[in-house]
Amino acid sequence: MSKRANIPSPAISFVGRHNSGKTTLLEKLIAELTQRGFDVGSVKHHTHGNFEIDVPGKDSFRHKAAGATEVVISSPVKVARIRDIDEEIECDEIVDTMPGHDIVIVEGYRNSGLPIIEVMRAASERDTEYSHEFLANLDALAKGLPTTEDFEMPVGVVSDIEPVIVACAEANIPLFGFDSVAEIANYLQENYVRKQVTLVIQAGGESKRMGFPKEDLIFEGKHVIEEQIERFRDYVDEVVITSNHPERLDYLKDDYGIPVKVCRDTLPKQGALTGMYTAFSESSCPRVCCIACDMIFASEHLLAKQIGIMNETKADVVIPVNRHGHEPFHALYNRETCLAAVNRALDNGETRVQGFLCDSQLQFHDMTQADVREAVPRGGCFVNINTPDDMDRFSA
Repeated sequence: MSKRANIPSPAISFVGRHNSGKTTLLEKLIAELTQRGFDVGSVKHHTHGNFEIDVPGKDSFRHKAAGATEVVISSPVKVARIRDIDEEIECDEIVDTMPGHDIVIVEGYRNSGLPIIEVMRAASERDTEYSHEFLANLDALAKGLPTTEDFEMPVGVVSDIEPVIVACAEANIPLFGFDSVAEIANYLQENYVRKQVTLVIQAGGESKRMGFPKEDLIFEGKHVIEEQIERFRDYVDEVVITSNHPERLDYLKDDYGIPVKVCRDTLPKQGALTGMYTAFSESSCPRVCCIACDMIFASEHLLAKQIGIMNETKADVVIPVNRHGHEPFHALYNRETCLAAVNRALDNGETRVQGFLCDSQLQFHDMTQADVREAVPRGGCFVNINTPDDMDRFSA
């Protein structure tokens, strides 16, 4: 899998006792999410020591039996790695080796630090026994008392045990039945599945100082817009280029592996804010990264860090900040909330991008210069080419 190979995968763990029905449930859930078009990874915690997944008699099995501590089996369509380890690998380390998925479904690993969904089945004696402890912990939380040391508050529960159903309703914990696969998938899709990203390349400026349209800008022998598409395409799901002269972009290829569309400004040009309106209104993904067509060093690595921050903080805007203020280009935006903020700013007669960045209804996460350097040590991601002298300086 190469698409989005460097984007960390969101993960959630389903936990429960043996024979609680986890595997059967997850088999159906993975099928449902896959049918919806999501790329799903999975991790299964095996608590019984050694296990064997290779086939006796096969060459790879013979390599391992002969003493190899690590064997990789590779074909044009599949790869597997079998490796001896001295101690158990933590779940978060495993998920870190699985980038690029829309979601990773983990079975087990209760104390992994991942959000967990508790599975308890009435037909399982061990589950009914555990339900008493679970209910006691919920009651302790409600009364402000300490819980058992190993108790982890679940983000959801799958159960058909009546007292558990009642308690979850009282505690506002999402509760699902074992047959509610579509509802569980809806919940994961809303809260945990990777949010798709649109890259918007804004090319609507007049380019007076440059002396020629920036859509035609070439740096180190390649059109800058084309280089931007190729650099970001493994990190985003579509590209939108805003230009009032789409004929200048005839050099674009027919296929970059992701959808690419060119659109004119949606509103009459009334300052830079209308460009942001076009960016958000023409994007189909819930998250939008905006860059300018003359940002020759715009960085996919900075975007990857911003995606991780937005996943963690749920901010509406993840935006770099320096001594001059916010950097609206090369920020990551929640499309829905930011489009609403832009509309409010336009209704108030605002024309500047900063006019919507002071909206009190938006939640911001400011990225310091140190944060940016951590993602892009070489720096330079906000450099614009505004004049021929700029081009000469950065080409030297």
